[in-house]
Amino acid sequence: MANIMSTIRTSAMSAANSTYIIAPRGKHTHTIILLHGRNSTGPDFADEIFEGININATAFGGCKWIFPTSSAAWSKQFQEDLTEWFDLASTSNPYNEQERQVAGLEASVRRIHILIKEELKHVSGSNIVLGGMSQGYATSAHVLLSCKERLGGFLGISGWMPFCKEVKNPWSTNSTRPFHMSEIEMCSGVNINIPMLLTHMKDDEVIKVNLGKQARTAWQELGFEPVWKEYEDGGHEIQETKGFADIEKFLVGVVGK
Repeated sequence: MANIMSTIRTSAMSAANSTYIIAPRGKHTHTIILLHGRNSTGPDFADEIFEGININATAFGGCKWIFPTSSAAWSKQFQEDLTEWFDLASTSNPYNEQERQVAGLEASVRRIHILIKEELKHVSGSNIVLGGMSQGYATSAHVLLSCKERLGGFLGISGWMPFCKEVKNPWSTNSTRPFHMSEIEMCSGVNINIPMLLTHMKDDEVIKVNLGKQARTAWQELGFEPVWKEYEDGGHEIQETKGFADIEKFLVGVVGK
């Protein structure tokens, strides 16, 4: 795997707030943007993904893979600098002290929107897949909810939806916008019914499976139809057998259309 990766990497920056890109092997037809979890990096998450997904599959030949790395910031919870998409008081209860999440989440959402806008110069929105793991899932969820373009699919791994209880019918003009979005607004439900896969492990001790189920319910209440995959074990990782197989099947299905 290492030799394969070394031949197709076009950027392997590991510094915070950088973007790690793997170029398509042939004509660029699709872009897959995946966000890492807390205290990880784009290159590390790419390595994790490609441990179980065959990047050389025929369906991925035209895919450009983008793995951004979040900014580094002081974590009050862990008392150290971490790469994180937004500040978080608690992983066991990510709805605690939500006001601390606002600035970082808004900034991260704006950054991913810029990436999407750049990719729209090369492929259509329906050929862009968005997603992430853990806090990366949490961030990409709000990117999707505020995206003006209809995308091709969404992948959420072992995560949750920030401000889950406040995200109620944001398409309504009378709805209170989550976390008082100043520049990023909820858009029309342009992405309702796009292919969506959500996965979680029952024994996840970092982000409990109930948080994933709450997010699933929130998606459903918003009109989305997520496919939910729950596995017995695997912790706060991608499940090594069925998990990777389900993710690869989902991505192949989306980019193969």
